[in-house]
Amino acid sequence: MLIENDYCIVEFDADHGTIRRIFDKIGNVELIAEARLAGNFALLLPLPDTQANYIWGADQRLSECERTPDGAILRWNGPLTGREGQFDADVTMRVELKEAAVSFRLEVQNRTGLQLAEVWHPVLGGLTGFGERRDTRVMLPLTGYPGSPEAYEALFQTFRGAGIDGLGTAGPEYLFAYPGKLPMPWFDIYNPQLGRGAYVGCHDSVVRFKALRFELLPGARHPGAPTPGRAPTRRPRGSWQALSPIGSASPTLRRAARSRRRRWLCSSTPAIGMPPPVSTGSGSWPTTR
Repeated sequence: MLIENDYCIVEFDADHGTIRRIFDKIGNVELIAEARLAGNFALLLPLPDTQANYIWGADQRLSECERTPDGAILRWNGPLTGREGQFDADVTMRVELKEAAVSFRLEVQNRTGLQLAEVWHPVLGGLTGFGERRDTRVMLPLTGYPGSPEAYEALFQTFRGAGIDGLGTAGPEYLFAYPGKLPMPWFDIYNPQLGRGAYVGCHDSVVRFKALRFELLPGARHPGAPTPGRAPTRRPRGSWQALSPIGSASPTLRRAARSRRRRWLCSSTPAIGMPPPVSTGSGSWPTTR
């Protein structure tokens, strides 16, 4: 299934609802270069004897895909299947195209009686850069944390992976937590040669733990494709939902990404007002009061 507007195209696999394509019409850039690694979401429902009971959306059969005036609604009706069996839960993903932005909203109905410990979405598998991989740069707002943002600028060229934020990681990965390493949960992937990039951010207004996760697939020595994701806080059985605008191409690169995040923050928290911007080299973030 394919949805599009004047700015971008988003394509989903008809059988499993994986995100196979995000195409920037203005910049003529394919964001997902390897569709065989396409993903959509992942859930963690820990069992008493198996904590890592992950349910991968790419393994689920898509139940329904409904077109809307500005996007699509994808539904995976339970039971959902994992390595440990079947689980009574439904997942709904709403995708909206808002000019140059693609917004993903996920809702989980959990009837298992198990704690919904993690929700990762949207899972973008098959990223190899923005345009040419060797020209791709990454900006992470790490100002105020030991280590500089420049340390991760060449993520698509020298992906070593930390792999120490949690035990049991299958391969090289980076996990940037909010609160923690990130003052706000967003990053920017851009290409100076093209003068264009994509802002990726979590616009979930609920106060809870969030994270950006990059994983190298397949294998430690592959020049490969990091996969961004996001994890919320722990949640008991019931309903869970969150919003993540995952792509908005911008011609002004770093400054545009910071400005976009700042506009959303100020518009969603009117009591704070418009704080003055703080700029210190490549990393910056507005102060809050």
